Amino acid sequence: MIKRSFTGKGLKAEVPLELVHLDLYGPMNVKARGEYKYFISFIDDYSRYDHVYLIHHKSDSLEKFKEYKAEVENE
Repeated sequence: MIKRSFTGKGLKAEVPLELVHLDLYGPMNVKARGEYKYFISFIDDYSRYDHVYLIHHKSDSLEKFKEYKAEVENE
């Protein structure tokens, strides 16, 4: 059996917010100013622009996504 090589051509979003990648990191060993223990990063696949937010709890993630979405829609 012959293994096909990877072409590197994947699908890319055609409009902002069509595909958003996120990463949640924490708890950090050293708290950030303001006692933040986590940060969340949103990357819009269309623009490749990255937004990073500090959060106190993992449960704050949905609110930060709503904030991120509103910011991107108003750009």
